[in-house]
Amino acid sequence: MIYDTSLMADDSCYELLENEEPTGVIEIPVEWIRDDATYLWMSPDGSLRPDLSLDDVLSVFVREFEGAHQDAELFQLKPVAI
Repeated sequence: MIYDTSLMADDSCYELLENEEPTGVIEIPVEWIRDDATYLWMSPDGSLRPDLSLDDVLSVFVREFEGAHQDAELFQLKPVAI
């Protein structure tokens, strides 16, 4: 299976096109709200990082999962590689 996850575009998987033709590459999208870097990588002293506890972050991910399940969509969590 050939896939890509670099395009943060949608909740649904889709085939990438090149010159309007199918490529055989399936995009398995992620979204920043389901990427823990948004919550954990930025400096706690900086203005860009939300002031959330780990429980708050988990709550965001659980709500995202429940919404995806309700809509029969993909839920892909993108954890930070340590």
